[in-house]
Amino acid sequence: MSSLSGDKKHYNEWIANITVEKYAADATFYVYIFLGDFTPEPSLWGEDLNLVGTHVVFANNMNFTGCENCRDAAEAHKLVTGTIPLTGALGDKLGNDHVLEPAEVVPYLKKELHWRIQGHDNRVIERADMPSLKVSVAHIKVAIPTSLGEFPEWSTGEKAPEVTTGRAGGATEND
Repeated sequence: MSSLSGDKKHYNEWIANITVEKYAADATFYVYIFLGDFTPEPSLWGEDLNLVGTHVVFANNMNFTGCENCRDAAEAHKLVTGTIPLTGALGDKLGNDHVLEPAEVVPYLKKELHWRIQGHDNRVIERADMPSLKVSVAHIKVAIPTSLGEFPEWSTGEKAPEVTTGRAGGATEND
């Protein structure tokens, strides 16, 4: 990780990155990211109190579309990406006075970070049935400005593959 200026106060910004084939479900689908337990009722995932964010993959229904570009993209296994910020939710869960250091956050995320997939028709798509899905976690150390005339200083991000490795739809160190 690159160093930040002086002895400024800092915190760690945490994100969940999502990579998946755009046409993996043959139509629009949702990837829900949760911190903590969530309702087993898929129709309520979008309003669950532990929902951190939703990545929506907009895709034409491949069973009905005449879009040649869409068919070409599906055949080429075109990937799309999205990012869900975790920092605010981590502050809510762990306390806003934390700087969210990896030694504290990684074990928490290994236990409490969950993701699920749902089709546009509300059917659950099992993570194992979408092999292109890769959810990863990264963190970036951010120095807090000491005056209004300064900007935050962002270091180089670091992956935390131990959070998602070995889980269905989870990225590994090599992804």
